[in-house]
Amino acid sequence: MPDLGVRFWHGGYPRLKPGDILLPPDQTRARHTLSQYAAELGHAGEVTRRDVVYVTTDQRDAIFYATMYPDGGAIYLVEPAEPLTPDPDCKLPGLSWCCPSARVLERRELGLSRSQVRRMQRRIVAELAGA
Repeated sequence: MPDLGVRFWHGGYPRLKPGDILLPPDQTRARHTLSQYAAELGHAGEVTRRDVVYVTTDQRDAIFYATMYPDGGAIYLVEPAEPLTPDPDCKLPGLSWCCPSARVLERRELGLSRSQVRRMQRRIVAELAGA
């Protein structure tokens, strides 16, 4: 369990508001963008799970995931539900976590232009292709 003073972020779907509950993609049927990119590159099933919500302790990580939405998503300060477990695929201890759900505390816009989002999306695809 991480230090209680740590802030958790989630990057994704752009229309959530404080008080909303983030649920895993297998419950919401939401498009899971990293899984979609990975599948397109032949890495299906190797990147993310659809039965958990991912949160991160680094706001920049949340921005990275939010940019996977077609015109960019939003980032959220969240309160993860228990149990909160380390993401087994993350190579940096304490950065990425899995939980059954998370409550949105605050929403923040990305503050990126459409061309900046597109550049980040191309970079993500290139990084996954090299994985």
